[in-house]
Amino acid sequence: MVPRSRSVAVVGLGFGDEGKGTMIDALARRLGARAVVRFNGGPQAAHHVVTDDGRTHCFAQFGSAMLAHPAMRSASGPRVLVEPLALGREAAALERLGVPAPLGRLHLDERSVVVTPFHRLINRALELARGGGRHGSCGLGVGPAYTDSLDPGVATVRLGDLRDEARAARTLDFIRLMKLDLAEQLRDGCDGDARAELSAVLDDLRRRDLVAATLAGYRPVLAALGSIAPFTPPPGPLLLEGAQGVLLDERHGFWPHVTPSTTTFAGADELSPDVPYRLGVLRAFSTRHGAGPLVAERPAGGGLLRGEHNAHNPWQGAFRAGWFDLVLARHALAVVGGVDGLALTCLDRLAGQPGAGLVTGWCHDGDTAEVADLFDLDGGLITGIRHEPHPSRERQERLTAAMRRCTPQIEPVEGWWSADDPACVRFVARIERDLGAPVVVRSFGPTAGDKLWSPG
Repeated sequence: MVPRSRSVAVVGLGFGDEGKGTMIDALARRLGARAVVRFNGGPQAAHHVVTDDGRTHCFAQFGSAMLAHPAMRSASGPRVLVEPLALGREAAALERLGVPAPLGRLHLDERSVVVTPFHRLINRALELARGGGRHGSCGLGVGPAYTDSLDPGVATVRLGDLRDEARAARTLDFIRLMKLDLAEQLRDGCDGDARAELSAVLDDLRRRDLVAATLAGYRPVLAALGSIAPFTPPPGPLLLEGAQGVLLDERHGFWPHVTPSTTTFAGADELSPDVPYRLGVLRAFSTRHGAGPLVAERPAGGGLLRGEHNAHNPWQGAFRAGWFDLVLARHALAVVGGVDGLALTCLDRLAGQPGAGLVTGWCHDGDTAEVADLFDLDGGLITGIRHEPHPSRERQERLTAAMRRCTPQIEPVEGWWSADDPACVRFVARIERDLGAPVVVRSFGPTAGDKLWSPG
């Protein structure tokens, strides 16, 4: 069971889109929490919450519990990147849903890296130049802003820097010019449609007025913020919200299809006032939105994506799906060092199907001796990914290439119609047994009222 007296950290154990937002909303209502802290990621997060009264919001930079209580407060730690223009738009959307003065109850860290329009433009230019070798970026600029921040020789704007607007303007213009130079080089190396699309990006980067327009857009957002300082949480349980998924982790993900973030519990451990309860979130089936291998993938999602929020877009492409993959789930648990409990979401999406499936292993189409250092093998069957605490990029690239040559071994599972259907109960018990972790909450729909909690 999830304790009512401890902080709770929520991490996705897939490629993102596991249902972290709906779990944060449900936990806030169940535990009476009044604060949620985001500890990684940035404005590319897309945590959908649907309330029992029919309100819907896609949370990106606010904590996903803002609809749970009118006194809810949201904060972000220093690892979280901030995009002030998008933040202002999200605050306006929350106000339309009845959340009073959302920016006034948001606390951001002055050390947070600012994602500027110039990072967004160069992000899209880089993806266009990659052609068929795209990394699967969301195209929002988070990757370039994060990469720049790691190099002390590259100009970076942090949130606290915006207090000195004149200095921030000079830095922003320097960033614009640097991205313009890179985009010109990318354009010169392309032809056809990519060259034309890159020329449109260049037109925006040449706009000298874009710096002033950007700062003008930042001013009302910064003026309305609750604070730009380390957050002091109120009494009571604290919710710590992760973004993206462990399988996209910058070090442990399958290079180059990774996110610029540490997606484990590390950020939560840094910010929590106590030792948090570790809740890992998994869908009842596999999904991936963006480029990169998905061994379990079924053609056109295999009917698993009805009612899905994640639409096709020009940067991530199609949302993909397949049966629940035990190989990937075990790997994710090894990367995070285990969990106290699991949340299993989207069980309702499988209801009414003639049957379901479990991916119990992978079959590699080559000589398994060549990849024996990457995988756990049972005869010729891959049953697990060997966990390396500090993997090299070369290893992760090899792992990605090897996964592209794998096909799933699928064990048929009886279908179900409801949460208490014996077939559904057996499916959940099988997940618990094979992963060695208790499923403490089952989600049979999008709202908090659709969550079924273990006793306690």
